[in-house]
Amino acid sequence: MIPGFQGYSNGFRGRSHLVAVVLWSLSTAIAIPPLSAQPPQAETHDGGIIRGRRDKTELALVFSGDEFADGASHIHTVLAEHGIPASFFFTGRFYRNPDFAKDIRALAADGHYLGAHSDQHLLYNTWENRDSLLLTREEFTRDVLDNYAEMARFGIERSEAPYFMPPYEWYNRQISAWTDSLGLTLINYSPGTRSHADYTTPDMDNYETSTDIFGSILNYESTAHDRSGLNGFILLSHVGTAPERTDKFYQYLGPLVETLAERGYRFVRIDELLDNSTDPGEVTVDSNEVHIRINLLGYLEEDSKVAIAFSHRPIDEGFALVQTMDGKPVYYFFFIVGPPAERESKHYLLLMGRLA
Repeated sequence: MIPGFQGYSNGFRGRSHLVAVVLWSLSTAIAIPPLSAQPPQAETHDGGIIRGRRDKTELALVFSGDEFADGASHIHTVLAEHGIPASFFFTGRFYRNPDFAKDIRALAADGHYLGAHSDQHLLYNTWENRDSLLLTREEFTRDVLDNYAEMARFGIERSEAPYFMPPYEWYNRQISAWTDSLGLTLINYSPGTRSHADYTTPDMDNYETSTDIFGSILNYESTAHDRSGLNGFILLSHVGTAPERTDKFYQYLGPLVETLAERGYRFVRIDELLDNSTDPGEVTVDSNEVHIRINLLGYLEEDSKVAIAFSHRPIDEGFALVQTMDGKPVYYFFFIVGPPAERESKHYLLLMGRLA
């Protein structure tokens, strides 16, 4: 399902089946470069950056914090022992907590990136419907600016910390756009591992042990389908967790960085990771985007129509186009090129579509 589609029509309504033949010929004759041939770019989801370049063996260790900081001292010590920079995203509540001030200053003094994670750790949009906002633009803006006001007390200016990680790592395109309007860039963790689940407690259905989290990282690194491992990864965990969780994942940080270093990875701050991912004037790639050219020439409105789809990731099944405002399907598409295994490229496909 692909939201936010905007189509157009050339106004012709006469019937013709010749166009389908012409499009088929073009689709088999045009040489479209596969994903591996595209320029290296940052990847996005709903307007937020979720990964840097896949062609460099570097990643960013990222830690977020709100109520708890029990791992801050240990994390700081491990990073110092290994000479590794990291990035920390704290809420305004975290920056205001006098018990955390010493750790914040120590991290800043060692050159780690300190950023914003919202002031009050609000849930911006519902879990059930990602497009359903729970606050106004004014409330969002105030929440973010209040966070930066607390950061300023530690000498951290907005110009030095342009990357913003949303609370709960949950957002939508509207939140990304509002973030951009403040001169900031929204980021989120890279999907694929369970590192972000280190906050879970044994009473939760989604509880993950630290051993399982550690294993998920190394397993993803060694089995990524495109062999890019953790290249460009934003690897998120938490600077502290609830006391109900006694199995603290930050205790595994030392073995984790040692193992990844042995596998050839270099650790960088988030700004270095992403500054290396986008050249000036380059547009980042939304890994979920599929671009479709629907042919309307010579078809009645109710007729099925031929289309060509282009994607930065393999497209393996049929899908529907839906309107962003109401979620109603506009077109349903199915492939007419054969199953994925028989295609020369999974990144551009000939489709047949019909009105919903």
